[in-house]
Amino acid sequence: HDCYGTTLRFYVYDIPELTRGTLHCHVGQWGVEVLYPHFILEGSCQTTDPNAADFFIIPYYTWCDKIINARSRLDGELE
Repeated sequence: HDCYGTTLRFYVYDIPELTRGTLHCHVGQWGVEVLYPHFILEGSCQTTDPNAADFFIIPYYTWCDKIINARSRLDGELE
């Protein structure tokens, strides 16, 4: 897609440790956290050159992180 004709450019950081668990978190209320960076990455407004960027996106999926960390407790129960 052409990002609706905008000339703005976005640099999306690739930080795998902040984006774990996206498969089960891309739907519902918190799904926009996951979908927005993917939308940018699929369009012409994404740049791989940080010097050409107008905005920077650090994908961090708060809800996914909360669920993953809560389930990682020793007792297996959610907090």
